[in-house]
Amino acid sequence: MAGEINKLIPLYGELNRIYNDWITNYAFSFDKQKFITDFYRQHNDTKAFESASLNWYLTSRKNNTH
Repeated sequence: MAGEINKLIPLYGELNRIYNDWITNYAFSFDKQKFITDFYRQHNDTKAFESASLNWYLTSRKNNTH
């Protein structure tokens, strides 16, 4: 489960950079549009992500590894 979250963190970072570019420039490339679409298609189940995040956090807190 932690491995999945570790894979998602850089993807969310990239998504954040794309949104920041949009706010600054009001435009982004086709590749960035494709990234957003692919990201949404792959990770559109937010309940599963929230559950995994909460499980990781509670487990790391229990083990004092956060």
